[in-house]
Amino acid sequence: MNFQGSDNMFWDPMTLIIRNGINISVRHRDICFARKGDGLIQMTMYTNYEAVHTALMITAGLQTGDRTSQGVFTGIKVDYFDQMQSKLTGFKNDVILAGYPSTSDEFKLIFGLTVTRFYHGMEVEKSNCVKSMADVMHDYVSLTAIEANVRVYYNQLIDSSSSQHTVMSEITGNSADIIAQLGICAGVMDQNLGYAKVLNSTNPDRVAGKALTDSWFPLDLIHQYVTQGFEKGIPVSITEYLRTKTFKPGDHVLVTIVGASVNIGTSYDRKHAAVKFVTFHDGVPALVDPFGGEWDLSQHNWVATNLDATHASHVSFTFQLV
Repeated sequence: MNFQGSDNMFWDPMTLIIRNGINISVRHRDICFARKGDGLIQMTMYTNYEAVHTALMITAGLQTGDRTSQGVFTGIKVDYFDQMQSKLTGFKNDVILAGYPSTSDEFKLIFGLTVTRFYHGMEVEKSNCVKSMADVMHDYVSLTAIEANVRVYYNQLIDSSSSQHTVMSEITGNSADIIAQLGICAGVMDQNLGYAKVLNSTNPDRVAGKALTDSWFPLDLIHQYVTQGFEKGIPVSITEYLRTKTFKPGDHVLVTIVGASVNIGTSYDRKHAAVKFVTFHDGVPALVDPFGGEWDLSQHNWVATNLDATHASHVSFTFQLV
């Protein structure tokens, strides 16, 4: 019998996507920091996680020493993020006026069942939520004007964002070392889940107890670590399935590689390397037209093959509209 309750639910979200794993770690560390004075168990959770998180940030090249004086790793410094609620309200009204009521599948696809993801997390996460909303609108001709306004707001968020964002261009450490440390963080985070359950084990209200336990972790990132694109760590000499995707004329992808060079293309299944592929190297992100002739678009299983027998790689394959 396979008891899934013994699995580490943090492992895949932490290790499959470097950027997302770091963002999860940052959020969990900040929650632990904020609650460390509430009791002995809370202090233990913070102390244990602070050590492995600091090691992660140093390994990724995002921190050079102790961060003992820092409180919460956020820092919204501009008014554009403060405008999120009014902007979302306006965009919702515009979509409804365009013929998609709040009960429609299209409306739910654009905005989701809730909008909490637009208000929580680091600035880069909230900015990406706005971009994802525009990307969905791109499929509807009647929403073209609204999509343009959403992208204007997204660009304002990006232009005003602080230097605290965890973006791939800022990560300078070795990809394999970062993934290994993310695995260690996932293990300690799983320990902290046990501590959080202990704290709430005697709560007579099971729903409330679960909510209190969940509040220690950024479940929005843990449950939704696949974004609008393909993003994954690729072990040495391995072909990894990224995602199934059908492109249409006018679509572009921004490919960013951190670590070893990889071949990216489509395959007839999810296990074999692509026959027609493009090789990408660590360095400046490349904006690519899928219809340039290098890829076989009759196949829709996108895969990446790490060409290095020693070093891991990380692929960020993000949908772009130009």
